Amino acid sequence: MRSLIEEILFSQDKNIQYRLSKDHLSKWMAAINSVIEDDCSNKNTISLRFISSEEMRKINYKFRRVNSPTNVLAFPSELNGRNKINNLIGDIAICFEILKKEAEEQNKEILDHLTHLFIHGALHLMGYKHENELEGNNMESLERDILCKLGIDDPY
Repeated sequence: MRSLIEEILFSQDKNIQYRLSKDHLSKWMAAINSVIEDDCSNKNTISLRFISSEEMRKINYKFRRVNSPTNVLAFPSELNGRNKINNLIGDIAICFEILKKEAEEQNKEILDHLTHLFIHGALHLMGYKHENELEGNNMESLERDILCKLGIDDPY
């Protein structure tokens, strides 16, 4: 079995200045891959972008008809099989302003909360949902397992 995620492409809006190291990205991939393995033959990529609250509001409205920003949105790639572009699993958008505000309100380190939001988004890209109690419990359990491997306390 090969790892599900082998690359994270990171970018951010120019008004956001946060240094996210390749070491953190590598640790996230390793922790996710240790809990969730997939029989894949190609390198798989996730795109991660930090965006402003105004940009998040626009995206949230366009795709979900919710006219307010949210902390994280995940967009699975609609391409499959050999037609995948760069073997992209999908895109994750994180609103950095909301991330910082939530971390402060919840007394969490920014990096710990960021890690949790990324893992949450990555699980959505892999098909996990939380639309009912059973799905929610399953997804939260996976999040806890992955965060534990990274030495991060249970966020719930």
